[in-house]
Formats: sequence, structure tokens, C-alpha cells
Amino acid sequence: MSDRVKQEALKILKLLSSLEFESCYLLTKDFKELPRQPGLYAIRQRDTVVYVGKALNLRDRFKTGHTALVSAFIDGVMAEDLRIAVVTVSPYWLASLEELETRMILQAKPRYNGRVSSIKAQTIMFSTDKVKILDSLPPAIREALEDYGAETGLNPDQVVELAIVNFLDVDAATFPKSFKSIGQLKEENAILKLKLKAAGVDVDE
Repeated sequence: MSDRVKQEALKILKLLSSLEFESCYLLTKDFKELPRQPGLYAIRQRDTVVYVGKALNLRDRFKTGHTALVSAFIDGVMAEDLRIAVVTVSPYWLASLEELETRMILQAKPRYNGRVSSIKAQTIMFSTDKVKILDSLPPAIREALEDYGAETGLNPDQVVELAIVNFLDVDAATFPKSFKSIGQLKEENAILKLKLKAAGVDVDE
């Protein structure tokens, strides 16, 4: 299902981005022109997508105001330069609205969308290729993952996800410039044990 959601999200984002600006919905007092159906939408500043979102009722989503529009006005964007592009979805996609929205945000990185949380992003980003990730690992590592999973009640895919979440911050713009070697880690661990013993703390060897 995740592959299909990914393809659908990219298709919807492309459609929302490519619609003629003049054919998108104008900003009005009550947004009466917007459909009352579930769907995904993009707030467009001319040809630039500045926000993407989901709604079970597109008209109601805007009737009570929208923080992205407020932010745009504060930035000095004129109302006539903003319009709303929408794509309504069938009941088939309702259960996947959040994942569709998240994938679109990660792809487009619109100016007024908040950051997607690390956990949410990594769940979406790695859900499709878990089997490929496991298959690419050496047999000894796969066996270690399976053993750890058996001890903790997690399946190997969840162990990989847990390792990714703890090792990487997917919100970070860059990775650390250097990583400590196994030898360095062992040396630091030995020093820490000596310090703990000196402080009177029992340490298992």
C-alpha cells in the first residue's frame, strides 16, 4: 500500500502545482466556492506552493481561518497573489490522507508548513523499503537483528526503524562530520567504568 500512496501523493502534488493559477479558487469571505468534500489542497502564491494540507471538508477547513494565509499576509503577500488548488479524494484514500499529506510536505517543503516530526517522517520514508534494507545487510547482522527482535518482541523491520530513529535525526540538514570507531567507543567505555569504580559504583564487567 505504501508504494501506491507514494505514487498517489506525487501525482496529486504535481497536479496541485501545475493547475493554472487563474483556475484555482479565489480567497473569499466564506470560501463558498470550495467543495465540501474530503481532499488535499495547496495554497499557491502564483506558481509557488507555499502550503499543502488535508481536510475532510475542504470548505470548512478555510471558513474558520488558516494560519498559512495569516503568515502570508504578515509577509506582505497580496491577496490577489494567493489562490487555493484542491484535489478531492475518493473514500478509498480517506484512511491514507495523513500519509499523503506528509509525503507531499516532505517532497515540496512548502514555506508555511511546519516541520514534520522525526518519528513521523522516518515512519513514512522507510515504510516502503524495509525488506530491501534488511536484504542488503550481511547475514550476521540480519541474524543479530532477528535475535534482538526475539528478545524484545519486535520484528526485524521494527528493530531497523528503532536503530534509524536513535542514530539519525531526519530533520537535521547534515550528518555528523565524523563517527567514532569501535576502538574509540571501547576505550571510552573502559575509562567510564574506571571512573565509576573510583566513585564507588559497582560496574558489571
